Amino acid sequence: MVGIKINKTLRNVLIALAAIILIFVVSSLIPDKTFKAKYEGFDLTTNVGVTSTSKTYAEYLLEHKNAKTPSVTVDIDVLDYDVTKSYGVTLQGDYYGKDVAVTEDSSSVTWAFNVEETGLYNLEIDYIAIPSRNVNMERILYINGEVPFSGADVLSFYRLWKDGGPIKEDNRGNSIRPSQVETFAYQTALFKSDMGYDVDPYKFYFQKGENTITLESTNEPMAISRISLIPVVSYDSYEQYVAKQKSRPEDDKGTGILVKVQGENSLVRSDPSLFARYDRSSATTEPHSVSKTVLNYTGGESWRTPGQWIEWEIEAPEDGWYTLSIKARQLYQRGYVAYRSIYIDGEIPFEELKSVGFPYSSDWKLRTLSDSEKNPYKFYLTKGIHHVRMEVTLGELGNIVSSLQDSIYRLNIIYRTILVLTGVNPDQFRDYGIDKVYPEQVEAMMQESRRLYYYVDEFVKITGEKSDKIAPAETLAIQLEQFYKHPDRITKAFSNFKENITSLGTALLSISESKLDVDYIMIQSANDRVKPDKTDFFKNAAHEITSFVSSFFVDSSSLGNVYDDDADHLIEVWIVTGRDQSQILKNMVDDSFT
Repeated sequence: MVGIKINKTLRNVLIALAAIILIFVVSSLIPDKTFKAKYEGFDLTTNVGVTSTSKTYAEYLLEHKNAKTPSVTVDIDVLDYDVTKSYGVTLQGDYYGKDVAVTEDSSSVTWAFNVEETGLYNLEIDYIAIPSRNVNMERILYINGEVPFSGADVLSFYRLWKDGGPIKEDNRGNSIRPSQVETFAYQTALFKSDMGYDVDPYKFYFQKGENTITLESTNEPMAISRISLIPVVSYDSYEQYVAKQKSRPEDDKGTGILVKVQGENSLVRSDPSLFARYDRSSATTEPHSVSKTVLNYTGGESWRTPGQWIEWEIEAPEDGWYTLSIKARQLYQRGYVAYRSIYIDGEIPFEELKSVGFPYSSDWKLRTLSDSEKNPYKFYLTKGIHHVRMEVTLGELGNIVSSLQDSIYRLNIIYRTILVLTGVNPDQFRDYGIDKVYPEQVEAMMQESRRLYYYVDEFVKITGEKSDKIAPAETLAIQLEQFYKHPDRITKAFSNFKENITSLGTALLSISESKLDVDYIMIQSANDRVKPDKTDFFKNAAHEITSFVSSFFVDSSSLGNVYDDDADHLIEVWIVTGRDQSQILKNMVDDSFT
């Protein structure tokens, strides 16, 4: 037998490595901790103590849970408004081809109409923006003189924006981003949550007989050509969608078709901040350059608010079945999933595309829209131009965000109620007897603790990990549970209680931001396999090396067109602002003064 001798230091290193590996293996086998025991068996819908005076959308639906959903449409004559109850409204014929009711920046317009069947309806509107301050239009909705629920008082309607011209290049080959200009066209929109809490449009209850709706302007004028009560929108399943098409996927023999549209070449968008951007950090971004500024993706920090959308135009060479792939990147929030609703030609094709999730990834991922078993969805497209739109939504996180918002409201009520007794700085040596003076509020603390534990579990179930975004909710849940068990500790940690509520509110704002980058969108023959588009060690190495080498030859301190030192009328200006601001100023000089 041959013996192998190793020195003591090496032996200790090997033992340490083995111990680390063993720890990781064991930890992976231990199931994730949940708080199910904290809330299981309790009715979390019951409110204890003081509750909100305004009605939430969930409460509104619960109130009308037995209402029917009629299959009829009720068209409202927008030109026949109630003059006695309206102001700031004028009628205009042939406005971009339609007769409209123009509602001013400060206006209120009321319509009366008859409903043949009691039930829940969606509200749909055709509108066009009017040149003004270039921000979104906002309205408050009243049904029969009342705001039906919290959320109906903040309805946003978007403008349309596009590039003011083609992407140009300076004399060094760097892309120059075109200015953003507003374009005017009629849009069809459903009344839906401005905060993105609900993916589906709002449902409104109308009784049989005469009803009224009022739209009160809180921001910006707009022209309205149609308002209708329509049957509640429902989406087909993928199987139903396939069954309704002209042919079956298995009968399609098409191959060899691949059409790609770059993210920076979007046709129209809902916000002027959703312009093309450039990225040099990845070896796979298309188009790619390590030495020049090339606009090669869209989205970014600005594409985060629910309701914002970007639309692309893509052409199918022939009738047939295609797969749809999106090369995207969500590197903004670890432990978070960014959701988008996918529209094709103005409609969500089927239920599964209401909210498509893009988990955290530090690099680009080519995502082929697929089911839970990774079977690609197949889309039937006719020959010609089609429009693909991606709209920000909170998706599965919407209900959690909405519920956390309600919890914050209730916790603030609890805080203010106790504040009346104790003041801002309670006496640490006095027993206020809070559990005897406000027993309902102490009980409400425990109820909110159970809810918060539940929301933490639901968040982790969706995102796959417990991140810093939901940590404040867990901290508050633990603190509220301790307050319930030991009411005498409330005054000792009263200021900390308020700080924890504030921290949860701040985290909620972060959760509500759903940022995403898009490199390109691609349709491909359904019979062809989608080739992966990902980087590897050699691509990354080549990218980093060429980036390093080019840094010695590229003048990164200069912006836009660069001229020879002996050029006539040359002015050299040093600017201390950011690069984007400096580039805008340089573009203005080149376009307007040279």
